[in-house]
Amino acid sequence: MLTKMPCNMGTANVKRMVVLANSVKRSHWCVAGKELFGAEGHWTPGLWVRPVDPAHEGAITAETMRLEENRMPRFLDIVDVPILSHAQDANHPEDWAVDPARRWVRQGKFPHGQLEKLLDRPVDLWSSRTDAAKVAAGYVSRMFRPATLYLIKPEGAVCAKVFKEGPKLRRRLHLRHHDVEHEFAITDPLFESHYPVRGRIGETPVEIPLAADGRLHLCLSLTPEFNGAHYKIAATIWEAPPA
Repeated sequence: MLTKMPCNMGTANVKRMVVLANSVKRSHWCVAGKELFGAEGHWTPGLWVRPVDPAHEGAITAETMRLEENRMPRFLDIVDVPILSHAQDANHPEDWAVDPARRWVRQGKFPHGQLEKLLDRPVDLWSSRTDAAKVAAGYVSRMFRPATLYLIKPEGAVCAKVFKEGPKLRRRLHLRHHDVEHEFAITDPLFESHYPVRGRIGETPVEIPLAADGRLHLCLSLTPEFNGAHYKIAATIWEAPPA
């Protein structure tokens, strides 16, 4: 049986990051956040980091990311993640291969009152003239600043739609950004508990309006290339506590 070593031991590289997404990816997880520099109370955010495990097609298993407290990383947790190398993927530039033999270590909590420091302000959210839910393969590498992760405060009304498509339950987030409509598949595992649907769900979408008072924060992502496209994902849907 493999014994995991704390990730601050030995010579392995470590990325200290604030967790901004821990969403469902197949039967495992997709974790992402921004690298942090400095110390508690004086954090300076760096670039996005998405830990990936090539052994599981990029997904992170629960065992790999399990913290010493025997729980998974949560939104705004500050975590030291053991890294082997950059994944060198031009269409997923934030990806870093993890060292699965070393333990992730929680180092505290990023104050939600300072979340403004972590926000991105993209001009565009991966726009396509033909499809609100995806962009063509190779889109990211052609961007002026290639990116597949953003943390934003939406500029207007946002709604979720829940519906059945055959036997499968679908959840979609709809928003307008700089006058362009976008659709994101919801992979936030906490969505259903935060926004429960009352009544029967069928083929006709049930619309759920989300907070429009400035408290809503979204971590948005693009998938790796699949069937010739990168699909838009809403990995985190988080409302700040009322002031």
